[in-house]
Amino acid sequence: IELNIIGKGVGPITESDVLLAESNHAVIFGFHSSPTQTAQHLIQEKNIEAKTYKIIYELLDEIKKRMEEKLKPEIQKIPLGKIKILKIFKKEKEGMVVGGRVMEGMATLGAKADVLRKDVKIGQGKIVKLQSNKIDVKDLEQGKECGIQFEGKPIIEEEDILECYKEESHEQKIE
Repeated sequence: IELNIIGKGVGPITESDVLLAESNHAVIFGFHSSPTQTAQHLIQEKNIEAKTYKIIYELLDEIKKRMEEKLKPEIQKIPLGKIKILKIFKKEKEGMVVGGRVMEGMATLGAKADVLRKDVKIGQGKIVKLQSNKIDVKDLEQGKECGIQFEGKPIIEEEDILECYKEESHEQKIE
């Protein structure tokens, strides 16, 4: 993210400062200065955001906070496990019902999954139902067989691997 300073100066905030802020859709920040009476009327008339500070750290904290609000959260992919597909039971328009065996880690209800064919990602989706011996479960450990209702394009074939993961969102901060 980049801070774009479109004008700076000393003395009171003037009409030209307000017009410059309006034309650039900017915020006016003043440090130990305030708007002239005419500029104050123009700020209200044009509905321009103007803030003044007497303590520099408060000004810097405000700018940092506004910049952090513009940062997109960082998405971290956390691996859960791998399922080898043994059988295709049903193909639907927006998903499939398949059977498989947990080869490593865990199979978890609600997990996102990449579909791998010969180690190449060919699609992705989500595990919306997970069963063991026709009983709904939340997760299954390595070695267990399972039935899966997969939400996503119906592209899975026998011998494909579902690489399960969850995503965690972390807010980014400016140091």
